[in-house]
Amino acid sequence: MVKINEIIYGLINQGIIKNDDIDIKKLKSGTTNGILYTLHNNGIPKYVIKIDKPKLIAETEAFLLTYKDVNLLPNVLYTDEKKEFIVYSYIS
Repeated sequence: MVKINEIIYGLINQGIIKNDDIDIKKLKSGTTNGILYTLHNNGIPKYVIKIDKPKLIAETEAFLLTYKDVNLLPNVLYTDEKKEFIVYSYIS
């Protein structure tokens, strides 16, 4: 399992997220056994990173891509090729 700092570094290097005063906050989640983080840019939540089992990341990605036109759901920004994590937009 990859570490959150390695994930963020890779996402910045690939141009997927911006390196604007990033603040990382771990979320407590009742709907998954995975680990969730929010990334804040300049104090504003922008991204969610979910780290979980590959099967669950694949299912999350499939669900979000299937319903990508539903404005109530986040946009998938990146899915790790090994399906260890997924990055999507923060919604409130």
